[in-house]
Amino acid sequence: MDEHQPFARRIAQFALGLGPMAGREDVRETITRSVVDTVACLVGALDAKSVISAREAALAFEAVPADAAVPRASLAGSDGYATIAAASFVNGIAARYLDYNDIYLSKEAMHPSDNIPMVLALAEGLGRSGADALDAIIRGYEVHCRLADTVSTRKGGWDNVILGAIAAAVAASTLLELDEEALANAIAIAATGNVALMETRVGELSMWKSAACSYAGRAGLFAAMQARHGLTGPALALDGKKGLFAQVTGVADPAHFTLPVERPSLFDVHLKAYPIQYFTQTAIDAALAVRGAAPVAEIERIRVETFEFGRVAAADSPQKWQPRTRETADHSLPYAVAAALLDGKVGEAQFEPARILANDIQSLMALIEVEENPDFTAAYPERVPTRITVSARGGDTHEAQVDFPRGHARNPMSHDEISAKFRDMSPFGGETDALLGEWWRLASLPGAAFAALIRKTLIAA
Repeated sequence: MDEHQPFARRIAQFALGLGPMAGREDVRETITRSVVDTVACLVGALDAKSVISAREAALAFEAVPADAAVPRASLAGSDGYATIAAASFVNGIAARYLDYNDIYLSKEAMHPSDNIPMVLALAEGLGRSGADALDAIIRGYEVHCRLADTVSTRKGGWDNVILGAIAAAVAASTLLELDEEALANAIAIAATGNVALMETRVGELSMWKSAACSYAGRAGLFAAMQARHGLTGPALALDGKKGLFAQVTGVADPAHFTLPVERPSLFDVHLKAYPIQYFTQTAIDAALAVRGAAPVAEIERIRVETFEFGRVAAADSPQKWQPRTRETADHSLPYAVAAALLDGKVGEAQFEPARILANDIQSLMALIEVEENPDFTAAYPERVPTRITVSARGGDTHEAQVDFPRGHARNPMSHDEISAKFRDMSPFGGETDALLGEWWRLASLPGAAFAALIRKTLIAA
């Protein structure tokens, strides 16, 4: 690779050169786990208000007749069809809504699986096979993770979904079979038009929290579609004087995009055991470990020590101590700890409006103090440590620390645990195990069978 070429072209060359890595059995198995996990998240969120709103808008403005001779894709929770882009957006919101999908931690924390619904919609619309979809997802994941390894958006007040838009352009371009020139343009278009505001994730959160990543995925898809038909983007969109690195993220290290790949970054993607922001996962495990050591009525103080990124992401404002919405509660470290201590679990029941607003949980949050532990900050992202110390009347204290939550790459969920998560989220009744089995075998499904599986899953949902 030429060290002096535009960075967008370097990423294009890197992505196109990932064929040997993408064909590795261990890589395909890892990505299949994330696909099954993401589909579980998607089908578990179909009655979310944001999903319903997006679905109704898609059917109102971007519906495609079943007999139309144009590419189309299925919408989660509907038997109708829409444009591939509309289906990508709707299904992506569903996959993200529960805050239950995978995550990658580095200079930036992001969810590479946010682009899986886009790939599935495009694969369905084009009639591509399950193996083709896996190849696209793998290339998108690896670019997404390596971008997060070398740049950060949050410190400048920008949302990380811009990295997702670039990765989406790579994944979509794989299915669209773009050459190096067109792929570089797709990356440039995606980067230029999709810098997003971090306001999405601070204070009282709105429905856009679960839509921002899906919107970026749709934008990356759009960039790839346009580049396929000849539209060009700024060659220096990433590394120019007015480009992404100079204006938003800081300078990127080209060494992260060097072939051959010795150890795929996607091996360090983590799954979630609880439907809540990732930096609260170790706090939940620690809270469960001390739960019962002292009656809740006797607790006087709860001290939570975490790392800097965890404090900023999940305990950054007064609203995180008084959440009023699902979106805020599932990004609240105080809420996660209080729910775990009171209920002994953190699942969908803990995000019902009545539970969020209940007096017992609101009162317990008032006793919680969150502080950064410099040693924990130094340990991140290799570890995601949280320590909880509960002080009770009479001077008794009870403490627990957890470094690797269940689902972390160093504490991975098993095949059976991922399957159990799918079953728990499933609206499919007696068809659940049959559909689950097909998703685990998606790499062997030809185009027609894979499209049928996608549609069957979304219609059944």
